[in-house]
Amino acid sequence: MAGQSWSERRRSPRFAPRADVRCRVDVRLRVLVLDISATGALLATETPPRVGSVALLKSGLGAATFASEVEIRRTGEVDGGPAVGVSFTAMDERNRHILDQFLKKASG
Repeated sequence: MAGQSWSERRRSPRFAPRADVRCRVDVRLRVLVLDISATGALLATETPPRVGSVALLKSGLGAATFASEVEIRRTGEVDGGPAVGVSFTAMDERNRHILDQFLKKASG
């Protein structure tokens, strides 16, 4: 947080990690699925993640709960609000079947 002054309140010493240490912070975002296909989806969100970010998308599709790892491919606006285009990057057989069944019903 650039420009912000922090008063020292640490009770024990802290050290900088090695350069190869990586951390992951999971943040929940509320999204609205605007459309979905076999390879990705368009999501409306108040706080768009950065392009290239990886996330877990969980959504109800029909009567089932669908989950897939997604990568944020693009950001933009839809109907005046922020939106992100995502592609599915990892999906197990169960969730692939749920998505395929949903798309089959939606198409006809």
